[in-house]
Amino acid sequence: MNYYWIFGAFLLLSCTKQNSEQSIDIKTLKNGQDLAKIISSPLDDNDELDTTQVAKMVFEEMVYFFGEVEEGEIVEKTFYFVNEGVKPLSIKDARTTCGCTVPSYPESLINPGDKDSIYVRFDTKNKEGYQNKTVTIIANTYPNKTIVSLKGKVNPKG
Repeated sequence: MNYYWIFGAFLLLSCTKQNSEQSIDIKTLKNGQDLAKIISSPLDDNDELDTTQVAKMVFEEMVYFFGEVEEGEIVEKTFYFVNEGVKPLSIKDARTTCGCTVPSYPESLINPGDKDSIYVRFDTKNKEGYQNKTVTIIANTYPNKTIVSLKGKVNPKG
């Protein structure tokens, strides 16, 4: 008898079992409570979510074209946004793919209608050519990821 097949089927079935502690009551979401849970607990395909009842980041600009700079210069940009949602906005993280780009974001709640910003600093040291540096912002919005970017050309020193 092929025990590997039986063991594999057991693993597959045990991995698809849902954890009841992670389930979300859609009625609670629709009533405006616990909306931040959608970040860590995705909804099933059959569930519905009223996306008008969440925080919403609306940026003045999402891409900053910095033009041409010489290698070694620092490019800085403040991305301004407004929470145009109906719930307070909570930014959980702002991530980049490179240590040369560092974002700073507000750690306090941003109330509906309030304006705030995310500051991004890009160090062009050892960077040459066309650059596209992105910052992924993770928040209690829908969808929960928003991307802003810095684009331009870094010319060799000299």
